[in-house]
Amino acid sequence: MTPLVFLVAVGAAYRLTMLVVYDRITADVRERALTWITGHGEDHHAPDWRCRCRAVYDAHSGLDDHIVDQRSLLDGWRAKVAYLVTCPWCVSFYLGQLVLWSGWCFGTRAWWFVPAAGLAASGAVGTWARYARPAP
Repeated sequence: MTPLVFLVAVGAAYRLTMLVVYDRITADVRERALTWITGHGEDHHAPDWRCRCRAVYDAHSGLDDHIVDQRSLLDGWRAKVAYLVTCPWCVSFYLGQLVLWSGWCFGTRAWWFVPAAGLAASGAVGTWARYARPAP
């Protein structure tokens, strides 16, 4: 894997992570997936429902014993999966492995490199644009 392919793969993994965890364009899909995983939707919770689901995950993993008394919002595996799909660190680890592996195997081929470079450029420019808003 060349250094250029590695950098493009890292940028593509960053953009895909943002797409899965944060982008509004995938919010409906993310909401449906979380409703299917958890059995209840975001509308049944307070605005901090992800934090509450994380607290339940911590409770099941023994990290926070006082939450157990709340009769958990989710059972153990569902809380872990809900946490997994909403955690940028978790998503980036698994997507990063997949993207880097695919870059290792196919990084010199145009059908891999061009879309991956587009994702990397989108991630970089989108991040820069967020901080480069001119004052009115």
